[in-house]
Order: sequence, then C-alpha cells, then structure tokens
Amino acid sequence: MGKQKKTRKYATMERMPSLRDQRLKEKDRLKPKKKEKKDPSIWAHYTTSWLIPTLSTFPLKPNWT
Repeated sequence: MGKQKKTRKYATMERMPSLRDQRLKEKDRLKPKKKEKKDPSIWAHYTTSWLIPTLSTFPLKPNWT
C-alpha cells in the first residue's frame, strides 16, 4: 500500500464521529461509563505487617554458593 493511500485511509477513520458525540441521537449514543468505587473492606483483613517486605524476602547478600 502506497504512502498516499495509507494517509487517506487513516484520515477517513479520524473523521468518523465518536459514539459519545453530543450530535448523535440519544438512542445511538453510548452510555457514559460509571466508575465503580472499590470497597475498602476488601483490604481490611490485611495487616500492615503483612504488607511490609522483610529481609527474608530481599536478602542483603546473594547466596551464590
């Protein structure tokens, strides 16, 4: 595919209206996505000591023997 043909092809895609465009009819438009809030009780059972890495996780000297 030549350079000019590629340019025309992608320029056509850029001109297509977004499905969230206000000019579209209400029934043709996508509904806006609602963000779901994360429940803080999910993390309630984890303690801070469990989340802190220890020296056993990250040793100071590598064991290459």
